[in-house]
Amino acid sequence: MHFLDPGRPSSPFVSGSHWWIQQHEPLPPFGSGYKIKCRRGEEAFTKMRKEQLPQSIYCLTNQPPGPEPPEDAPRLEIEIGEALRPLLTQGSHIVACRVISGTVPPVCSTDSTASATSEPPLPTPSPVIVAKIFDPLYYYHNGDFDIVELADMEYCREAFAYQHLLREGVDGHLLPAYYGSYSLDVPLTEEQNCFFGQHMGTDHPLLQEPEPFRRVRLILMERIEGQSMTSQLVYGDVNGLSDEARLDVIASTLEAYSQLYYHGLAHGDLAPRNIFLRDLDFRNIEDGETENVALYAPEEQFGNQPVRQKHKLRFHRFVDLGLAHVLGLSVSAFARQSVDETRPRNPIRLFWNVFDSGAVNMHFWLPPDLRCTKSFQRWMLQRWYNDTRFEPVGAMPVPVKDDLAWNRGEAATNETWPDARGFASGLAAAGDVKRDMDGEVLEEVVRGVVDDG
Repeated sequence: MHFLDPGRPSSPFVSGSHWWIQQHEPLPPFGSGYKIKCRRGEEAFTKMRKEQLPQSIYCLTNQPPGPEPPEDAPRLEIEIGEALRPLLTQGSHIVACRVISGTVPPVCSTDSTASATSEPPLPTPSPVIVAKIFDPLYYYHNGDFDIVELADMEYCREAFAYQHLLREGVDGHLLPAYYGSYSLDVPLTEEQNCFFGQHMGTDHPLLQEPEPFRRVRLILMERIEGQSMTSQLVYGDVNGLSDEARLDVIASTLEAYSQLYYHGLAHGDLAPRNIFLRDLDFRNIEDGETENVALYAPEEQFGNQPVRQKHKLRFHRFVDLGLAHVLGLSVSAFARQSVDETRPRNPIRLFWNVFDSGAVNMHFWLPPDLRCTKSFQRWMLQRWYNDTRFEPVGAMPVPVKDDLAWNRGEAATNETWPDARGFASGLAAAGDVKRDMDGEVLEEVVRGVVDDG
């Protein structure tokens, strides 16, 4: 692929720029977790690899699939603010913005079963919100994947996931509030026009337009408070938190994921960069106060007196639904949690398989002695085994025999829960056993029912 591409200028979505965007209804989602695995197919990918076009030419000749917004679709004018994630030549733009004019329309789905609408429209001008812009011209392009397909996939999956949470009535609780999906037209620069004409001919239909442009999709969402778990690791003082405080952060995150799963959404990328935390109780600690709180170290110094500070970091929001998939709908490849389950699934069940579930990504937040499969599984059992906020887990399995450290690449034992019947309903088969936290047998199941009390 051509890396020196005159048709790929610096990103136009810079601070202070204004854009008119129009409400757009995405096509159905596809990819992992959905029945439709691709939109363009292997033939388009093979053609891309064979032609080896510059990125700008490829994007201009393969614009996002329609249909385009109708003429009377609501329009908004937005002003771009600061970049919230460095572009680094790959992936979507994430920028702060404000709605300058127009009214944010109520968000709903074209699904005939949808009944929920969005929160009241934002005022104009709006407070600072976030735009996530899926522009394949600025995705990393080395020829190993179809960037047009990837941008379309991420856009459709994110919009569909947010619409699903609206239908569930939990918009803005576990993720940022959602303000809809949109399309915008980016005018081509003179240099892009010339470069495109040299490759495709000046009689190409794109260049016959009075003002040639390319289409780009985006979504708008709430700007949330707090910092990501990654930012806390890099810029905060995680090592200064007590072990208990760090485990409370992880527990609140895994419990929030259980809630998300209960509402029919699998996040798909449970990484620290996609988990935002908020300090629920930041203040100075009075002398003699002994309440069990998270303490940062070292102590801050004011004058001659050190001042301890009290922090209560907890999960705040998940972000980035580009790999998320909705469960249990006609387009879904996987079923939703059974209707017989009236509570969220226990985190033990969801995260026992530490690698496939993403629990291993908590590695640097865990105290060092819990950074291995057996120790992590034992901690989960101690924390949640009899927790009545969640569905019962049934007969307790034995944690893995070999306590291999996650950071050495040796934790190949990726155990799954042994009794699929047990965790969903509290029923276990005869011959199963109930164990204590050390794996010692407490009783053998003879009647097929486990007493979780």
